[in-house]
Amino acid sequence: MRPYYAELGKEVPLTPERFIPDVGAQLEAMLEITPPVFSFVFGIPPAAVMAACKSLGILTLGTATTAQEAKALENAGVDCIVASGFEAGGHKGSFLRSAEESLTGTFSLIPQVVDHVAIPVIANGGIADARGVAAALALGAHGVQIGTAFLACKESAASAPHRKALWESHSGSTTLTKAFTGRLARSISNRMTTEVSHGRSTVAPYPIQAWFTGHLAREALLQGHDDVVSLSAGQSVSLVRHDSAHALMEEIVRETPKIIQRLQ
Repeated sequence: MRPYYAELGKEVPLTPERFIPDVGAQLEAMLEITPPVFSFVFGIPPAAVMAACKSLGILTLGTATTAQEAKALENAGVDCIVASGFEAGGHKGSFLRSAEESLTGTFSLIPQVVDHVAIPVIANGGIADARGVAAALALGAHGVQIGTAFLACKESAASAPHRKALWESHSGSTTLTKAFTGRLARSISNRMTTEVSHGRSTVAPYPIQAWFTGHLAREALLQGHDDVVSLSAGQSVSLVRHDSAHALMEEIVRETPKIIQRLQ
């Protein structure tokens, strides 16, 4: 990472004692706050945490990238499954096998998961408008989770360069990469993803890589550079149409029933 830091006129930060916050402490904080919903990725929380969520009335959502992961989550007492296809932006939430061995498309994954579990299934990945919502429901999903289309809205916490990139990108502009965190994730292709894929930069394992690129990203954005910053986006990025979350939600609610009615 040193050459990237040098370009920004910065020294590589000293290695910390811990690269990410203590997971146990985060779980304790979550239980103390008692949110209505606890959604998680990368596996299954300890049994004691799951039991505490049940007793406190916290609804749990676990992420699965295969039918086998969905079954494991159901067996652990999770309330709802987020079936996340490889089209989705951001990290691949695989945990039983490597992400590279768990790349199933959303519309193949949904019916498989629905057939394997008896709890509600939420479709995620490559869905950006009412057509995708209707299709997911037709395949048995009980709900839909949309990321990229909302990320492009002015209300999101995405940086201005990130939102700009979402509006200017197309479906072929995203790539699966470990460049930014050390774990496989879908992002808009840029200089960093290209140089890593061509072997010009070595990737450290997660979360070490994420820590170094995170510090780099903060400085890069301050200087107006987005070529070394993670720009998470799903494959349906070219379907971005709204810069208002209200307008996007309103269209989905209005158009989805019309599409279902036409099919009937």
